[in-house]
Formats: sequence, structure tokens, C-alpha cells
Amino acid sequence: MRQNLSLRHCLVAVMLGVLAPVAFSSPAHAAMCAKWDQPERVDVGGTARVSFRTYLPISTGGNSYTLRPRAFPDYPFQVEAYSPTGEIRPIQVTRSPEDRQVWAGDFTPDQPGPWTLVIVNFHNSDDACYGDVVLSVTDTPANRLPIYAAFGFTGLLVAFIAAALTNRRRSGPH
Repeated sequence: MRQNLSLRHCLVAVMLGVLAPVAFSSPAHAAMCAKWDQPERVDVGGTARVSFRTYLPISTGGNSYTLRPRAFPDYPFQVEAYSPTGEIRPIQVTRSPEDRQVWAGDFTPDQPGPWTLVIVNFHNSDDACYGDVVLSVTDTPANRLPIYAAFGFTGLLVAFIAAALTNRRRSGPH
């Protein structure tokens, strides 16, 4: 009986030694981190260019770590954009030929408001080395600018003609 108890203690100690680091792991134990580049504001119907960078977390002792830029050339990233109404749009991303740690893709938002960009591979992760990002989409498409300029020009022309007619009436016939 005493031998069984000691064998059990050894098994429990081994299991705790194996499972404790997994249960209490920090981001430094993660294999990869991803950080979004801050996206530019885009108009409805415009092309949104989104990108993120990949890093390798390196332990600096205890629970602290540092991120070192690292390319992951064959990783199958799944990226999605969540519209303000909850619709999900997949975004195809490819690795940049200029900077191997940068992944980028384009999509066209069709609704104004905040769109949440998500790397699905990391979305439900508790790691501190990933977070979703919000893209602001305005409801004034850029192609409306010429229309507003035409209204402004027409308004100025009407004001100029009205001023000229008013001055002519004041001065009267000579």
C-alpha cells in the first residue's frame, strides 16, 4: 500500500510538472503574435487596405516578453471583417514581397460605421499578443465630392449675378 501511494505521488508530481506550464502560460509561450497596422478611414464603396505584422514572442524572464519581428511565410491566415450589422466578409491576405512579416489584403465595405477586423486564427485567444482592430467607414463616398463642388460653384455664380443686378439697380440709368 505504501508503495502505491508513493507511485501515485510521483505520477501526480509529474503531471503537475507537465500541466502547470501549459495552464499558466504567458504570451512568451505562444508560437506567434500578430499586430494590426492602424487602418486608414475609408468611404462606403471605397477600397479598404488592411495589413498586419507577425512577431515571435521572446521571454525576458517571468511573465514578461518582447516581440521580435518574424516572418511566417506558409501560415494559413484567415481574416474577416465584421460589418456594423454583424455581416461577415472574408478578406484574402497575402504576404508582402517587400516586407516578409507584413500580410495585407483589400475589401470594399458597403455600410457606414465601425467594421471590426479579425484574424480568425487568433480571435478567441487569451494572448496579450493579439487584438482585433476597428476600421471607420464614413457614409460620404469620395465620388460625391464633384457634386458638392458643383453645388458650391453654382451657389457662388448665383450670388455674383444677384450682387451685379443689385448694384446695377442702385446705380440706376445714366
